[in-house]
Amino acid sequence: MNAPITIRAFRAVEEPETCEQFFEGHVNVLRSYGVNPISSAKREWFINPAVYGLIAEQQGKFVGGVKVHKVGGSQWLPVEEGVGYLDEKIFDTVIKYAPKGAGEACGLWNAQEVAGMGVSYILSRAIIVLSYHLNIKRLFALSSDHTINMFRELGFQVIRSVGQHGDFIYPSPDYISRVIIVNAETLSTATPYNRDIMFSLRETPNQIRKETGPKGEIEIHYQLHPSKWDEISHRQLQLATADKKHV
Repeated sequence: MNAPITIRAFRAVEEPETCEQFFEGHVNVLRSYGVNPISSAKREWFINPAVYGLIAEQQGKFVGGVKVHKVGGSQWLPVEEGVGYLDEKIFDTVIKYAPKGAGEACGLWNAQEVAGMGVSYILSRAIIVLSYHLNIKRLFALSSDHTINMFRELGFQVIRSVGQHGDFIYPSPDYISRVIIVNAETLSTATPYNRDIMFSLRETPNQIRKETGPKGEIEIHYQLHPSKWDEISHRQLQLATADKKHV
């Protein structure tokens, strides 16, 4: 039987050691696929007060992670940094949703030893839940062909008004990425199965669930407890949005 996995939430500025281990795990996965580290895999986010993350831990080892950047921090969203030079309309798209709460899920990775257990799927569901608790109503992400079906099942939709009908040649000429978005509040476009799980996690952020992946059943200990964190103030959000209005 697979050993249990704990999915724990953290705030970047409060846990520099967790950030470093997250960073190393993410970069190692990128390099294993022949991709050089990109905008979401730089250390600047360690000190961004608007970055939160989830780390997956199994038997004392970090085996996966994902993070969310909330608009209003000390950086552009990674999607703005990554593809803004290819299409400036991405900046206006972010600004459109920022006043009611917007952010981006990024840096998703899982270690080889848990491949096939559904860890990326579990983390992606959980980061949508965490984003909702952080008052993020619209959550952006970048998806490759490899992950687009998973994201669609979670409710993400391709933003066709940017790039080439939603497509970007990014992060290298060998890859096509798509800017996607989900309503993290209503979850109306998620499949019923995923929506039910996310609503359950929203109501009970700390719970133990049995999840089933390609390699069988695994026990997940969810620790999604954002209530202890200070929120980014509305004034900070206004200033950040104004500063980033022009490229």
